[in-house]
Amino acid sequence: HVAAAAAGYSGHLRLAYTVSVSFHPALPRRLLRYGQIAPKVALKLVEMYTEPQFAALLADEIDAGFVRSEPVHAQDVRRLRLSVVDREPLLLAMPSGHPLAGRSSLGLAEVACDSFVSQPRELVATLYDRLVTLANNAGFQPSIVQQAQQINGLLALVAAGLGLALVPASLRAVRLGGVSYVPLEDPDAFLLLAVACRADDHSPALQQFLATVAETSVISGL
Repeated sequence: HVAAAAAGYSGHLRLAYTVSVSFHPALPRRLLRYGQIAPKVALKLVEMYTEPQFAALLADEIDAGFVRSEPVHAQDVRRLRLSVVDREPLLLAMPSGHPLAGRSSLGLAEVACDSFVSQPRELVATLYDRLVTLANNAGFQPSIVQQAQQINGLLALVAAGLGLALVPASLRAVRLGGVSYVPLEDPDAFLLLAVACRADDHSPALQQFLATVAETSVISGL
């Protein structure tokens, strides 16, 4: 038992993830592989937005988390460590009846006059700020007319014709009638996916998990 714990094959691991990550193949692949390598580790999963994850890590409430951005505060950057898993492309979700819904790709400037729906910035600053930045780069300020707390809830607003939404490419797995997904041509239209942990946390279970994440990234190409 002592040897297994020292090697990271037993113990406990508290892992957080954002809602959007639950649609990304990285989460099930890493968890499946980790379960095969370290089946005696008691894994506790909790759904949590990115910014609260950083706070929870520093408060020793979780051991690691799948996050969607880098920490913004200098002290957090020093105390946390991020391992990048993916730079996931962002798509434009739009009503299927939209004139541009059948396009293979488009520039964001082409929908400058359209309305948008988003998550509240106070909850999810990452995707909200990326929409504003990409729109500003395209020469306009997005008109955000409705909000939904959960990212998958945005798709219902899109299907209802209330606006367009910027979403991670993995949300294409959610096949909702009346919604089409169109890739963006902007090279900056991506969303970070990384695993964050405390820089000074050298617990065997965590190190084994990080090694599994790195190994699975090489195998899957993600």
